Amino acid sequence: MKSWEQVNISFKTISGETKTIDGHFFAINETIKSTSMIFSDIEINYTPQQITYVTAKEIDNHNGSSLRSNKNLATEIAQLFVDMVNSDAIDYSTWSQQHKKFDETKLHLRLDRFTNAFNQMFPNKRFKEIRNINNTKDVIFTEHGKESNLSQLSSGEKQIVFRGGFLLKDVNSLKGAIVLIDEPEISLHPTWQMKIMDFYKNIFTDANTGIQTSQIIAVTHSPFIIHNPNRSNDKVIILKKDSSGRIYVSDSPEYYSWTNEELVKEAFNIDLSSTIAQNIVFVEGETDEKYFKKCLELKGISNIEVKWIGSYINGGATNTGDKALNSAYSFIKSNNFIAKNKKLIFLYDTDTNKPSSDNENLFIRCMQKNPNNLKYKKGVENLLSLSPYFNYDDYIKEHNKTDAYGVESILKELDKTKLCDYLCNFKTSTEQQEIFVNIFSEIDKLKTIFGL
Repeated sequence: MKSWEQVNISFKTISGETKTIDGHFFAINETIKSTSMIFSDIEINYTPQQITYVTAKEIDNHNGSSLRSNKNLATEIAQLFVDMVNSDAIDYSTWSQQHKKFDETKLHLRLDRFTNAFNQMFPNKRFKEIRNINNTKDVIFTEHGKESNLSQLSSGEKQIVFRGGFLLKDVNSLKGAIVLIDEPEISLHPTWQMKIMDFYKNIFTDANTGIQTSQIIAVTHSPFIIHNPNRSNDKVIILKKDSSGRIYVSDSPEYYSWTNEELVKEAFNIDLSSTIAQNIVFVEGETDEKYFKKCLELKGISNIEVKWIGSYINGGATNTGDKALNSAYSFIKSNNFIAKNKKLIFLYDTDTNKPSSDNENLFIRCMQKNPNNLKYKKGVENLLSLSPYFNYDDYIKEHNKTDAYGVESILKELDKTKLCDYLCNFKTSTEQQEIFVNIFSEIDKLKTIFGL
């Protein structure tokens, strides 16, 4: 690196003494290796391109200079899986011919590094094989007998496989490099967020000595990464910006003082600490909450609280629906002391077909489908019993869409909020008793679970 010869680096020591280092120092191979970095960026296309052939990709052959992930990482890791399986097969065939015996431990010498690491995060999902399908090579995983390829993994699983795979690929040739990870919590539900840093630490821990070989620096906005019982031997630096835009290191301890209730509130917009209700029902959508609260009011029931899991960002709902219910249930189940002395029901819409489940004070239920509602066939709206003369067209909203070829089209969809507001606020109580009859039936089921 001739450019380093034109650079001098000056700095001050703690005592205030100024020192200078000649730039050529950083062009020496030993210095390059000792100051190399691995940067796992979040700018990744998580949909891999089709793999059609075997290449010569290999692990641990990086030259020691710094390394940064790129947008094609998903395709690179998919190709690496194909190449590792092929190389392992060739090497094992050669070994078995020489030794005339079978040794399972030598079957996947390259691949085992990756599968063993992923198994730490995936309790049941396992790599199965590389399968030839329609002249392409698919990386196949299996979980409880159900198969999926790389493209079919959840967004959180892709984060682990692709970003973890990037760090695992050259872990030996870049031993001792500084590891930079940007927002490791992206797309991970809270339970995985609490485990992800241990996952990365284990990647850079020597299996023989148990010593971590690389310093890891992560930038995160997640309280689940900062505030969890798995943390050890690390340091938290909180950066803030003052009124003039200057960034400074904060000594404020508020990031450390999060209670478990505050963690749930941050992740799912659920504030368990502020409610005195012992019987809480979590629902998928914001209108679900409004309908059920109205029906509880009509029945004079005050000892059941209904909460929508979700939040608003830029006027739109986010972190909501059945996936949000799934994540909230998984997290609270893993940390059940959060819901101590409370009964929680996770109530899914009719179309999810979620099976019922009882786990101590946590219950999963699905609304019963209303076969008489031929207009609204899913969601809480399916439970409505509307008059044959009801004007459905009044509750349709339109918006324009322009495709990549400049062609405009008009999309129509149900205005759920407008419909809900009308039925809950502008109908008489007598009419509401008829319209909400199926919701009343659901509430009776909830009362039975709560023992009311």
